[in-house]
Amino acid sequence: MDVAQELTLPQIPLLRGKDNFELWQTALVQTFRYYGITDYLFKTPTEMVKHEKLKAFAMVLITNSVGPVMHVLVQFKWSSYQIDKDPKVHYDLICRVIPTVRDWDQVVKELTVANAREFSTLSEFKTRVQHLRLGVSRELEHDDKTWGVPEVVAALRDGREMWHHALVAEMNAGRLTWRRLMRKIDAQAAYELTVSQYDDEDDDSRRNGNNGGGAADDGNYQARPQPSSKKRKA
Repeated sequence: MDVAQELTLPQIPLLRGKDNFELWQTALVQTFRYYGITDYLFKTPTEMVKHEKLKAFAMVLITNSVGPVMHVLVQFKWSSYQIDKDPKVHYDLICRVIPTVRDWDQVVKELTVANAREFSTLSEFKTRVQHLRLGVSRELEHDDKTWGVPEVVAALRDGREMWHHALVAEMNAGRLTWRRLMRKIDAQAAYELTVSQYDDEDDDSRRNGNNGGGAADDGNYQARPQPSSKKRKA
């Protein structure tokens, strides 16, 4: 490949998802064939020696054509910053992930905008996010122990600020795996249920006391602390 070819990047159709995957794949393979570097897509480094300039050129061709789905690929360990990454690794990842994008891209979007306060209980929220993650794991054979953790932690922020702060600190320290997060949600859900039951019983007790001619509330009653996501009964 001469210098002129090195400086001229062909126009490959942008990969936008499942709908134009075959068009993108055909154009990419034909482009690699034109430059005589098809083996850089289909052979591993153990099967052939890949020269650095051609490998870099191949990576540029691939990366420049996947911008619209980059937000999806990064969820599955795509990294354009690993300069020694083999083009075949990126190509194989795209071919494994994008054909199912219609199914699991919705999962990624739902996790991104999730808010635990939209659920009646924290346990219901946990059931939903577990179902979403399980579907992705089965479809893509995903084994990343922290996949989905940032999105779920963000969804727990409103109304649980102190707890959320602790979760963020543990996540940033690299100690918060998916399983560990689920256990913490279980513990928090149990706490919130206990607080809710306590408040319901206390409200009933005060209501019965007032109906029965008991002493009037002197204004000094203090309810047991409860998460802000749980509304007190009037």
